[in-house]
Amino acid sequence: MSIALSFAQENILNDNDWKFKLFVLFVLAFIVMLPGGEEAGIIQIEPFIYVLSFFSLLISSGYCFKYMNNLINKPKGKLPEWENFLDLFWIGLKFFIGSILVSIIMYVCTILPIVIFPNVVSIIIFLFIWIFLSLLGPALMMNFSEELAVKSMFEFKKILSYARPAYYKALAISGLITSGAFLISVILCFINVYLLILAVFINLYVVVLSMHLFVQAYHEIFAEPVDYGF
Repeated sequence: MSIALSFAQENILNDNDWKFKLFVLFVLAFIVMLPGGEEAGIIQIEPFIYVLSFFSLLISSGYCFKYMNNLINKPKGKLPEWENFLDLFWIGLKFFIGSILVSIIMYVCTILPIVIFPNVVSIIIFLFIWIFLSLLGPALMMNFSEELAVKSMFEFKKILSYARPAYYKALAISGLITSGAFLISVILCFINVYLLILAVFINLYVVVLSMHLFVQAYHEIFAEPVDYGF
């Protein structure tokens, strides 16, 4: 089986409730962006919106990881139902905590060479480590999605094993559609700032497609290839 964007698209559209499910996710993503709107001078918001934005971030990210978990366990799995918001919040919180801890490790790994080798060599080592860790970011998220546990984010040996052709193909396709979505977003914002709403939905849809792409890679690397013949 080859990794293809069409498989991701079909999997979403085959869910009869996909419009509603993505609409709820879109509303949460829009709330997450509200503080950024105030920073840009577009809107003014009340202080409690910052708290609401943080909770929306955790719930929406929890939903995305739940979707990846569904796909890992059942390749043709549907988008999760919006049922247990507390569970989604808890998943998002676990990833948030794990991300902070991993970020500290990444910071130490990238800064340490500069401290030990304060010369050009340190800059080269810094760039190498930074690029290497950046490429494996989605692999870390996939590994978390498998068990939805913080400890999964520190299984570095397994995370490194994602570095296979299937993974890099998913990474390349995801990078292309993400770049395209960003370019469209910039154009829309130049036309009219209120078209930012459409831009948010486009980028959100691309994120969901990318999740499916990486799970396709997961099945090629760790399990039997899946026949996505819809």
